Amino acid sequence: IAPHNLTVRPLVIPNNGVLELRIEAREGNYLCSMDSRVFTLDVGTTLRIQQADFKFRLVQTEIQDFPTTLRNKLLWGLDRRN
Repeated sequence: IAPHNLTVRPLVIPNNGVLELRIEAREGNYLCSMDSRVFTLDVGTTLRIQQADFKFRLVQTEIQDFPTTLRNKLLWGLDRRN
């Protein structure tokens, strides 16, 4: 998810949802980028994406939440022309 890029929209699915992706292409392989790591996968490889069996804590601040910080830094909803 790239919240700073307005042309990329996240896909929200339920926590028990499963995504299966299968790439079809003219070439024999393709690049897949996950968490800043790049993998070369063969065409026809199926990627299965689902919620992990474990949880972890994220950094949270008491000052502001992440969406509010984004809105303020990216000036969403503000017209600075006036």
